[in-house]
Amino acid sequence: MSETKSKSIYRRGADDGLILGVYMSVCFLCIASAMHSTLSGVAGIAMAAGVPVIVYFMLRRGFRADSCRTTFSALWVEGIATFFFGGLLVALTAYLYLRFINPAYITSTVLEAADIYSASGDAELEQWGKAMRAMVDGKMLPSPSEVAVNVLWLAVFTGSVLSMILSVAVRTLGSLNQRK
Repeated sequence: MSETKSKSIYRRGADDGLILGVYMSVCFLCIASAMHSTLSGVAGIAMAAGVPVIVYFMLRRGFRADSCRTTFSALWVEGIATFFFGGLLVALTAYLYLRFINPAYITSTVLEAADIYSASGDAELEQWGKAMRAMVDGKMLPSPSEVAVNVLWLAVFTGSVLSMILSVAVRTLGSLNQRK
């Protein structure tokens, strides 16, 4: 009986990154449409909360495919790769949305926040509202490409930290299941 060779951690990261990227892209679109639909915003937040669960099961699947012998560092790198490749897809989605689908999104969101702050009755918040209006008037808002790069950095950084925690959980819970 021959033992099947599992995929490399980088291949699993790329494959799982595609799935995670589609999931996070839908999450982004839900949150971006929250101005028009409260339910969409709630769904986006719920989806964001589900990311750790999804990545845990992805890492656990790889851990089991390697007969529960994957090291902590290998699981961590797999998680980072998953978030990197998923982050590329959600960054592309953010760019396309902000550049072509809703190019006024950033400006309208900042102006709406400025209106809310200005109408608060609090002097400090009113200053924030004025500062936000000055940003719009001075054309100091980020471009779609700048937002996309920041989305990628956010995904990779938070994904790295989350993957470290989830790698410990997968190894610990996998070891417990292996002893039973």
